[in-house]
Amino acid sequence: MADSFVAEYKAMSDSIKKYKGFYIGRYELTGSVDFPTEKKGASLTDQNWYNLYKACQNVVQDETGNVKSTMIYGVQWDAVCSWLKQSGFDTDSNSSSWGNYSNSSGNADIEGAGSKQDTGFSEYWKANNIYDLAGNCREWTQEAGSSSDRVNRRW
Repeated sequence: MADSFVAEYKAMSDSIKKYKGFYIGRYELTGSVDFPTEKKGASLTDQNWYNLYKACQNVVQDETGNVKSTMIYGVQWDAVCSWLKQSGFDTDSNSSSWGNYSNSSGNADIEGAGSKQDTGFSEYWKANNIYDLAGNCREWTQEAGSSSDRVNRRW
C-alpha cells in the first residue's frame, strides 16, 4: 500500500508540473461512499479517512485516464491557503467572516451559522468560489498524521 501511495503522490506532482497547477472541488464531497459526487448537498462525512479517500477517486469518471480525482494532499491544501491569502482571505487566524462558525461575523453571520449545513448552503461561506473551506466540516487530506491516520484540516 505504501508503494501505491508513493506512486500516486509522484503522479500528482508530475501532473502539477506538467499542467502548472491543479483543480480543487467547488463543494465538499456529497452523495455516498459508493456513489460520490461534488455538488451542493449533504456533506459526505465518515470517521474512516480511507473510505473517503477511495470515494474521492470515484468522483471523476474519465475513460481516457487523463483526468483523475483524489483526496487533497496537505501540500495542495497549503497552496490553496496561500492562494486565498493572496486574494485577501484570512487563512492565518480568523476565517469567521467567510466561514460557518458559531461566531461567524459580518455577512457570514446568518441563520444556521455554527451548525453543520449542506455544502453550498450560503454564498457567504465561500472563498474564491470554493464553498465550506472554513468551518462546517473538517477536510481530510492525504497528509499522514501517524502510521494509521491522516490529517484533517479546518480554519
